[in-house]
Amino acid sequence: MKMQAKLSDLLIKIREYVDRQGYVKGTRYLYIAGINDLRRHFERCQQTKYLRNLAWERVLERRREYECGEIAYATFMYTWKVAEMLEQCFTAGYITQTRSKRWDSEHLCDTYERLLADYEREKIEHGYSVNTLTGERSAIRLFLLYLENKGITDASKVRRNDISAYIPIISKENPAGISGILSRLRAFFRHLISKNIVDETLILSLQLQAAVRKKVRFGFSSVEADSILDAVDRSKNVGKRDYALLLLARYTGLRAVDVINLKLRDIDWNNSEIRIIQHKTKRPLILPLENNVGNAIAEYIMQARPNSNCPEIFLRTRAPYQSLGHGNGSVITRKYAKRAGVMWKHDEYKGFHSFRRSIGTNMLAANVPLSTISEVLGHSRIDSTKPYLSADMANLKMCALPLDGFECVKEGLR
Repeated sequence: MKMQAKLSDLLIKIREYVDRQGYVKGTRYLYIAGINDLRRHFERCQQTKYLRNLAWERVLERRREYECGEIAYATFMYTWKVAEMLEQCFTAGYITQTRSKRWDSEHLCDTYERLLADYEREKIEHGYSVNTLTGERSAIRLFLLYLENKGITDASKVRRNDISAYIPIISKENPAGISGILSRLRAFFRHLISKNIVDETLILSLQLQAAVRKKVRFGFSSVEADSILDAVDRSKNVGKRDYALLLLARYTGLRAVDVINLKLRDIDWNNSEIRIIQHKTKRPLILPLENNVGNAIAEYIMQARPNSNCPEIFLRTRAPYQSLGHGNGSVITRKYAKRAGVMWKHDEYKGFHSFRRSIGTNMLAANVPLSTISEVLGHSRIDSTKPYLSADMANLKMCALPLDGFECVKEGLR
């Protein structure tokens, strides 16, 4: 969007977005009330152009009115929601279904908000998805907040020692994810360098080689997987959806993102096949559609799926009827695992992906070649299949060498 935009144009886009979502009457009314409230506020201030500070000023006024008991929480909340949608529409040019931030969370200054929005807009123009940018935004935002707290509100003032001082902070708070954070910050700094905002030597401070912590991720046993599926109440619409989704994971081993993104056109019912382009590898994958899986999906589509033009199969059960978020697969798995009494330790790293792990481990235990397992699971490289060796505990025990013939010299170990 242009840096000067008419408020009325932005509000029209928001109203059109709200109308498309299929909200119930009460929710739609609250959104429209928020739109009208901000429109009247700008009119009182005799301002026709969108100004972030002016919109936020009204949000703060509504917050004070709510805290004084003058208005309901929903009245304040939907003014806030519309203000956030205005900002997103203005800076990025699109509106997405997102939850409001915590009220007491820190906000970036206008300069950094515009800088971050410009970076996201450029990424989207180069084919990045909004969901991919969510993780990048979080890492970059935390770094910019760190700069603000140091009194640096101009990116051109950043120096190498500022970056060097930040790395120990994030390595302490998130040691397992330090490599990913540094990668996202490097991408952001390459953008700043291309805009001649910072010196190209700054990126050298982000070239550290972080140690990689290897994790052994386990799959569900057949008993655990069946218990999770049995815990689903299929008499309800949400149960029909969740059962089909989990059954798909149980028998195909598709990644969560590919299950969530599975579209109606991806199923070839005549040939009982699933045909997709994998989100992670961008490679085509064709899998057989088992009868029980196909029947569960068909039952959901015909009896429980909301009436929506959304191309994805699995949708929200409440308006707006759109596709599930990428994290919903894990949430659904944990929900029914808890209901089934399937528990695991924190360091076992189980979740939605464990269905995929189970398929790989079971095939390995059945002496299926790694190349075949790699093909079934849609790996782009056979090396991606090798971690399944570490989860095959039964066969790993057979590889253990006996200690016969080794004299124990420590008294305490005899």
